Amino acid sequence: WENGFWRHDDNGLQSVAGFTDWVTPIYQDSNGTPWMGGDHGLCWYDGNNWQLVAEVTGYAEGFYEDADGTLWVGGDGIWHYDGNHWQKEQVVPGGAWTFQKDQYGTFWAGNAELWRYDNSGWQPMDGVSSGIGSIYQDTDGTLWAGGDNGLWRHQAGSWQQSIEVSGSIHSIYQDTDGTLWVGGLDVIW
Repeated sequence: WENGFWRHDDNGLQSVAGFTDWVTPIYQDSNGTPWMGGDHGLCWYDGNNWQLVAEVTGYAEGFYEDADGTLWVGGDGIWHYDGNHWQKEQVVPGGAWTFQKDQYGTFWAGNAELWRYDNSGWQPMDGVSSGIGSIYQDTDGTLWAGGDNGLWRHQAGSWQQSIEVSGSIHSIYQDTDGTLWVGGLDVIW
């Protein structure tokens, strides 16, 4: 395996031309459109070819789709797509590797730190893990953040580190049965 973008079909595993560097992540929106991000920027699949989204500059790394179908993309900044146009939002210091809009409409972004957006701009959450790779809100409304120093949970207005989960956490997901899955380097909880 080399860096880039690959597909597997009846002909086996094949490299997709035009993507020589890292590609992360791949996302399918509620309309069924596949998207992918990486250091090449943001692309969408038209059914035949991958199309570069020129309005989204720099790398694209995190996806989030809100309840009204607006697609949000993190990277060198945060962009949102209303189905017709892309618009860049406030720039998160250091870019956004992952982000989440919580049930109250507050934006959270992760990179080397965890950030919250309020009326005065982006504010770092002091004391929370470095290298935030995932932010997730579960069905109960609890906000979770995973990073280089473990798993964090937002309760009663503050962030608390989970003592049950340690290590580098970069993936959080809740399945339809309500089970919260947490993945990191060499482990899954």
